[in-house]
Amino acid sequence: SSASPTHTDSPAITRLYWLALTHIESIGSVRCQALIERFGTPQEAFRASHKELAGIRPTIHADAIRSILDGPDLLWARRQVSMAESMGASIICLDDPDYPERLRQIPSPPPVLFAQGVLALSSHRAVAVVGTRKPTVSGQETTRRLCREWATNGIRIVSGLARGIDEIAHRTALELGGETIAVLGCPLDGLGTLGRGQLAQQIAAAGAIVTEHPFEAPVVAANFVRRNRIISGLSQAVVVTEAPLGSGALITARNALEQDRELLACPGP
Repeated sequence: SSASPTHTDSPAITRLYWLALTHIESIGSVRCQALIERFGTPQEAFRASHKELAGIRPTIHADAIRSILDGPDLLWARRQVSMAESMGASIICLDDPDYPERLRQIPSPPPVLFAQGVLALSSHRAVAVVGTRKPTVSGQETTRRLCREWATNGIRIVSGLARGIDEIAHRTALELGGETIAVLGCPLDGLGTLGRGQLAQQIAAAGAIVTEHPFEAPVVAANFVRRNRIISGLSQAVVVTEAPLGSGALITARNALEQDRELLACPGP
């Protein structure tokens, strides 16, 4: 821990408190948003009394309240900053001017983003392209054709770095020198376990990769569903080029409707 924060805390200090708040188990994006709406800053949330914290809705678990009252784990937070610096990544918090405005407007936006690459996360023209991991030849060709058109016209392509449609969308944008952003369901340092490291490096070199998961966090299947709201949140429109029922792409489609995004689908063969 450090000296008691003041209202003139630097952005670097505030970032540590954001990280520490999101590190508390069961304080996800929904409860974090509720705390910030109530207290204004993560520093003030850590100053809150037991009674104030117990009054937050949705209810904060007793263990999480104890953790907040115990104070921020600034040692862990500083380690996150150090790891980000070592790989040239940035940590962007919800109150940061670099936080994408479009994403800030969605229900339960991620409180903290970890990003690596050469692009700012905000874009006036961005489309999410999603679909099955096992596309037909027709689905592959449709994806390539659309992404070629968009990439050459300065429209950013956002996807999830999965095999199949996502990979085709990213690669097509890269081949044409267009902008592309990959949203991860794992930490920036967890890509090796998924066998997606090489493509991710190419995207980071020419575009950007982004995640809400801190360094050294475990890779959990449910997180790949949660990241879909970020894919649609960064985009003006979501295009499903090919996806079976029950596909993760259809979860992104549902997120698009909840976020009031344009939703488009390609007709099948």
